[in-house]
Amino acid sequence: MGLHYVPQRYLRGFQIDDPLLREPHIWRFDKETQQAKALPIRVVAQEPEFYSDVDEKNLNLIAEKPGSAVIEKIRRGEAMNAEDRVRMAYYVATMSRRVPAARNYAVGKIPEVMPAAFEQTRRETIESGKKGELSEAEVANTIAALNEAEEGFLKEPPQELIDELHTPWPMKVLVELIYNMHWRIMRCSGSSKYLTSDNPVFFFRRFGLGYKRNELTMPLCSDLLLHCSWNPTTNWNIRSATEQQVKEFNRRCACGATRWVFYHCRADWILSVAQNHESQLNLMRFD
Repeated sequence: MGLHYVPQRYLRGFQIDDPLLREPHIWRFDKETQQAKALPIRVVAQEPEFYSDVDEKNLNLIAEKPGSAVIEKIRRGEAMNAEDRVRMAYYVATMSRRVPAARNYAVGKIPEVMPAAFEQTRRETIESGKKGELSEAEVANTIAALNEAEEGFLKEPPQELIDELHTPWPMKVLVELIYNMHWRIMRCSGSSKYLTSDNPVFFFRRFGLGYKRNELTMPLCSDLLLHCSWNPTTNWNIRSATEQQVKEFNRRCACGATRWVFYHCRADWILSVAQNHESQLNLMRFD
């Protein structure tokens, strides 16, 4: 059994409603093979040695338990207080960082980000030479060493960097952005229910979360979803989501999945919407 990158406690909010099952099950949809299967929750969204033992323990204590308590409070129809909001912001930020999609995204950015960092160091070295802080030979040797290091770095990034990019802990700025957005709790009002995935937190990455038209969504359970935007609201109560809104939220979550999408029942449309690209999704506006 591996370590769950999506908590079992969270996934149970989307489990199959069947009293005959001996343990909680969920339908898992595979974007790669286009197959669907009902499986015990304990065996899905997990991978051996995905975290260190210390991170696994701390994820449970620092993020999962406090965040799950807030979700249960929301499901009971109770309002969040200031402390709940802090815990939930951290839970959502951590959920966005602890999954395979975050690791893949961070490692994939290395070829884009690191050349700029090396180029900046080269410019600083040349500037130091102009100021007389380094000799011509020292500048030349440093530039040569930087060029060699950059080539090796891009071929095989240091393990220390990979380990840092694999951390499940969110940056403070991400938690603050989520906390400062305007939150809405959207309840399904029709026959459609919310799905979730191996990457439950969605926002439009091409804009950046601080972009004033961006939105963040995370399904909380089959009938509730957290919607965050920069569009102010004075209505903090749970509100009804239309069928169209539920479908759009589901398209986002399925699109953002790395491989696995989860739902409370078998639904053939899930594998279809999971093939959408972010460019096919729509920004929404709420009062």
